[in-house]
Amino acid sequence: MLMMFLNLGPGEIIIIPLLCLLIFFIFERIGNYGKDTALGYWGSILLAVTVSPVAAFLIILFIKGRRDSV
Repeated sequence: MLMMFLNLGPGEIIIIPLLCLLIFFIFERIGNYGKDTALGYWGSILLAVTVSPVAAFLIILFIKGRRDSV
């Protein structure tokens, strides 16, 4: 019944959970990468949610680079 209401086919039923898992995996990796910075684990994830995962990765990379060079 829900499939008819939302007009979802079998392809969409497979693709939507896979995309959700991929997004979760990307955010988790960004959190692990930034957990030893000033932002911390959840700060890195919040940054990735607020801007974009690519921009968050670049910001965390910049923060890590500055901290390691000092």
